[in-house]
Amino acid sequence: MIRHRKLSVLYLLLVLPTLLQISCGNGNNSQPLTQPPAAPKNLSAEAADSQVTVSWDTVIGADSYTVHWNTTGNVTTADAAIDAGPNIQLIHSGLTNGTTYYYRVVAINTAGASPISEEVFATPQLQIIRTVNVTWNANRETAVNATGGGYKVYYSTSSGFDITDAGVSVVDVPFVAPPAAPTSTSLQLPTGQYYFRVVAYSALTPRTKHVMKRESMARFYHHLSILILCTQLIIPAAVFSMEQIAKVQSGTRPSYVTDELLVKFKPGVEKTQQTQSLSALGSKEIQRVGKMGKKQQFSRIKLKKGQAMQQALEAYRADPNVEYVQPNYLYYAQAVPDDTDYSQLWGLSNLNGKIAAM
Repeated sequence: MIRHRKLSVLYLLLVLPTLLQISCGNGNNSQPLTQPPAAPKNLSAEAADSQVTVSWDTVIGADSYTVHWNTTGNVTTADAAIDAGPNIQLIHSGLTNGTTYYYRVVAINTAGASPISEEVFATPQLQIIRTVNVTWNANRETAVNATGGGYKVYYSTSSGFDITDAGVSVVDVPFVAPPAAPTSTSLQLPTGQYYFRVVAYSALTPRTKHVMKRESMARFYHHLSILILCTQLIIPAAVFSMEQIAKVQSGTRPSYVTDELLVKFKPGVEKTQQTQSLSALGSKEIQRVGKMGKKQQFSRIKLKKGQAMQQALEAYRADPNVEYVQPNYLYYAQAVPDDTDYSQLWGLSNLNGKIAAM
């Protein structure tokens, strides 16, 4: 009996410390963080219609992130804050187009907040849809210019794309009726930068995309002439490079003057009524375009300081005196030829003129 009691006491002395260690936990694994995380790096801000997407790199040791923002710049932690949680991207929506938004990010863990990151900014813009007219020289082979033949126009936002790549869009332009073969198509595309390829296909035998690609590389690729217009307009095809860039609007340049509109008042609206409509919205006429008394006459106006483009458009559209209103769009030269014999190329209006030096 005494022997059993000694064994029980010995068992408790050996096992109890282990039980206490397990129940209390290992101190080496439960120590709290003693250092706040580093500031987030590589911030970027990408604008879209009424929103901005802010992104940054993952910070080691961070549990969550807070995005601070304002519309004046020099963002601090006292400015408006949005909790991004553990995510490294935030979509800030419901914004005013034409207004610039500034952002900085702070990383947070149990030890505190990081220093504030560098600042980025972006300006949301109203998405503009443009008409892109793609034209090419007709293939002379009979099989293409017959029922069942035609062309496929491939386009992508990636330069040097292959027609079998993921994300490449295609438009079929079939041969319909003699005597003329199709040599153009029009596409409605949002603001962006696009690349095009045209492939002819035969009515004689079915072709897979790979066969079409191989034959087009040998015989059917046609040089493109890309023209970006606001209205439908087709011009004769000109010979450019095999792959031609079509810039609807560059993402780094504004598509319209942010504080101007073009307004056409209805026929019969007196000058005094026009002035009242402008004054009611705080706008000022800076140019009258067109001949006096002619129906095509319209006004170029300047918006009051700080007024959002979308807000002004809606206000003028609701005005019973206004017949038409639109932003004052900007247009840019897409390319400058560097070929000294450019003016002599076949298919152009040959005036034997020299290319201007740029």
